[in-house]
Amino acid sequence: MNYAVKSAYALALLDLYLDRTAPTPTPADPKLKFEDMVAKAQESVVLILVY
Repeated sequence: MNYAVKSAYALALLDLYLDRTAPTPTPADPKLKFEDMVAKAQESVVLILVY
């Protein structure tokens, strides 16, 4: 089953835990190879199990 979380709700939750001095993300390099983009995407995916 797939649960989607509205970004406004997620950001409000994350705002409680994130440090205000955290660096802002930099845009992705448009010159990456497809294989490198897949590898980066695989590193950013997480599985959340709820019992």
